[in-house]
Amino acid sequence: MRYQIKRKLKYLSFLKHRNLRRLKRIRKKRLHRGRSCKFIFMNKNEKTLSTYLSEKNFFAPRVFLENKVSIKIPKVFSMIENPEESIKILKMTVTYGLNRNVKQIFVDHTKCESLDICASTIMDVIILEIKRIRKCFSISGSLKGNCEVSDILFASGLPKHLGFNKKVPENMKLLPLLSGNNFNDKDKSGEISTQIIDYYGECLSTQGYQLTEYGNNYMGQMLGEVIENCQNHGGENSKWYVLGHYQMDSDGKFGKCHLVIFNFGDTFYQNMKRIRCNDIRKSLENLTKKHRHSGWLSLNKSWSEESLWTLYALQDGVSSLRNPLDPDRGTGTIKLINAFQSIGSTANGDKPKMCIVSGHTFIYFDGKYTLQKKVVDGEEREVIAFNSENDLVKPPDKNYVKTLKQNFPGTIISMCFYLDKRYISNA
Repeated sequence: MRYQIKRKLKYLSFLKHRNLRRLKRIRKKRLHRGRSCKFIFMNKNEKTLSTYLSEKNFFAPRVFLENKVSIKIPKVFSMIENPEESIKILKMTVTYGLNRNVKQIFVDHTKCESLDICASTIMDVIILEIKRIRKCFSISGSLKGNCEVSDILFASGLPKHLGFNKKVPENMKLLPLLSGNNFNDKDKSGEISTQIIDYYGECLSTQGYQLTEYGNNYMGQMLGEVIENCQNHGGENSKWYVLGHYQMDSDGKFGKCHLVIFNFGDTFYQNMKRIRCNDIRKSLENLTKKHRHSGWLSLNKSWSEESLWTLYALQDGVSSLRNPLDPDRGTGTIKLINAFQSIGSTANGDKPKMCIVSGHTFIYFDGKYTLQKKVVDGEEREVIAFNSENDLVKPPDKNYVKTLKQNFPGTIISMCFYLDKRYISNA
């Protein structure tokens, strides 16, 4: 009898602890993003960045939500060098910022050793939007001591954008955050491109050079089309941004320039799917068939139709808005790549780096693969296919063009290049 009672008590104890474990799991799940999370109310008719990011579900899955949360910036916070982890951090920022349970975000940069202004600026834009729509919300953070990361952050990063003014060192030249949108800034591309040209001229002057009249016109057309692309291809609620950061090295021999242009809006792939030009549509369909027939689209996980179409969209003369009356449409990005690769190195051998991120697609430029003239569909065009044959029918080098697991709801052009009079004079 006693033995039966002991067994029963032991079983009841087991059920109690099992139920407690289940209850803990349920409570923990409720703290994660899901139906039980209380996101701030979004008016779908309001054309704001927060509304757009919510509609695109730009959230991080299964993040722990408390009153105060911490975002640990990774060792490399860069769209060029570490796009997957950088987009995860951006999603986490949106998830924390738009949740009512979170009252304070602590941004920890102490482990960050490499920072590009692109990932940093996109995060800043998201945080500024969160602070705009939330009253009971605060943000704080920590930095390393004196280092390049701290210099960039105080000059062009979050402390600067939050109003913590610090005197800009003489060895820096800054292009402040410029922005526009598609519902009241449609004619702003010319003004913005002029400001970028003036800024580039100031940076170039540190090396004893200045832009010629031809250079001004060339850059004006090039940047004008790139910014117009952000407007025309981004969709009705698209918002776009530009920022630049230039810093001379400690010896004063050359300068390093970061320039980022990005928008929240439709991706290259989404635009190419709406293409009107029959010739380009047929070329895309034929290209997709060839890649599927060869098995590259099914066998290669780093390669997809989205990446294929995004790569094709960069080629000379390709544009979803191209028509016979505007034959130069679709050359702005290709001119930007040309200009970027021509004078962006140093005499010491430092090479410029550039990336384009659009949706799930990542495209990387470092000079290994360059633009080459080639006959395509009976026309001579400049092509960059990122393979040894420079053939768009064959898959590109997976280290240079690949499909990301993470998705960015828009398009990013991030550039990091050098201005060195020793190299420019021999270019």
